[in-house]
Amino acid sequence: MKKTIGSIIVATILIGISLVFLKGSTSADEDNGITVTPVQYELTMTPGEQKEITGKIRNNTDEKITVAIEFASLNVEALIKEDRLQLEDSDDPKSPGTWLSINTSKVLVQPGKERKVSVGIQIPEDAELKGFYPAIIYQPEIIKGSGGKVEISEKIVSLVLLNVTEVKGEYAISSGRINMFSSLKSLVFTPQVTFSANFENTGQTYIHPRGRIHIYDRGGMHLSDTPTVNDEYRILMQGQDLGEELIWNIKDTGGILPPFGKYRAVLEIYHNPDQKEVSRAETTFYVVPLWSILILLGIVLFVIGMFFIGRYLKRNYL
Repeated sequence: MKKTIGSIIVATILIGISLVFLKGSTSADEDNGITVTPVQYELTMTPGEQKEITGKIRNNTDEKITVAIEFASLNVEALIKEDRLQLEDSDDPKSPGTWLSINTSKVLVQPGKERKVSVGIQIPEDAELKGFYPAIIYQPEIIKGSGGKVEISEKIVSLVLLNVTEVKGEYAISSGRINMFSSLKSLVFTPQVTFSANFENTGQTYIHPRGRIHIYDRGGMHLSDTPTVNDEYRILMQGQDLGEELIWNIKDTGGILPPFGKYRAVLEIYHNPDQKEVSRAETTFYVVPLWSILILLGIVLFVIGMFFIGRYLKRNYL
């Protein structure tokens, strides 16, 4: 099988979609809603391996809530290309949704309490994801005091980001490229530079790209306060890209002359947890401290003006 297969989407987007109905999903002070954590799992497994993952369901209401737990396969291509949440049930053992299991399909969560749930996952020997990934579906029902039930139609989805490797403990091989890196202005008059960067996941597994922009002055000195890329730790799936604008503030080093001249910026982005896979790009820009130049020019003109005024006074009145 392929050495790596992997992954899923930024979970906060999906949870934002699936929790529209739950006003109290992030606050225990609201009248209804549950909170499910984590919203995503990240696993590296080998074919035939078994693991257990644990989640928590919190009841933010004053009523008893039962939560039915089901499993399905998420169509990642539909999500990326059509922005559509497509969950599919299947009895096919190759379907990722069938790799998940639980001892009980329904749990009761008391008002204001939290309940742990354990889900088993077993990867078949011939595991193939092919654009579908495991998903845990939580279907809540509010139990009224009279014994009646109020079913909430919307479902909450927790995602399983999965890498399958041939050797246990290895990271999935990832790859990526920097499509664009530049300074928005090649000539900078203010003490601030804005960089634009775009990075694409070109591999076959999900990645958490992180990086830095290293700035070097006209003398080749590495400057501090390096801007960092992807501070939100966004996940990129296969074919997705990350675009960012990053700001670097030029600091006066305290010398006689203000910062000026040709500067070099080097962008480094790594996309493996061991930070061994790095993409690099560089750009240059010129710093012209306009206000400092105008101030110096004003001082020079003032001195020259005082000189000529002094000569005029000396010749005519002394």
